[in-house]
Amino acid sequence: MSTATEKSNGSGAKTAVPTTPKAATPANPVPANTSQADSVSVPSSNGSKKEGLTVDEISSRLTQLNTLFEKRERLVASKGKLDLFKLGADDVTVRFTDSINNSWHTTNPYAIRKLLKYLTEELEANQIETYALIRATFE
Repeated sequence: MSTATEKSNGSGAKTAVPTTPKAATPANPVPANTSQADSVSVPSSNGSKKEGLTVDEISSRLTQLNTLFEKRERLVASKGKLDLFKLGADDVTVRFTDSINNSWHTTNPYAIRKLLKYLTEELEANQIETYALIRATFE
C-alpha cells in the first residue's frame, strides 16, 4: 500500500511523490491493527501453497513438530542401545520391579530374546508412527 505526499520541486509547483510503508523494525513496530490471525502462505508437500494458516496455527504446528522430533530422538537412541545389546554366554537376567517393590526376574535366554524382539518391534512401530505424524504436519 503506498501513499502520496506533496513535495515542492523548487519552482513553486508541488508534485506527488509516492511513498511505501516501512518494514517492521524495533524502531517501527508492526501496527496494532495487524493481528496474528492474518493468513500466511505455507508450502505444502506437493509444492503448491497452502493458504489460510494463521501465525497462531503455525506456532502450534511448530510446537507439535518440536515435540515429535524430541520423541523421534528418544526412540532412535533407545533403539540404538537395544541394537547394541547382545546375548552371549554371560548370565543375563531381566528383572521387573513395580512401584511397591514386587519383582519378577528371568535368566531364560529364550524369554529374553523374545522380549528383546518385542521391544525392537515396538520401537520400530513407534518410529514409523512418529515419522508419519511429522509428515502429516506439512499436509
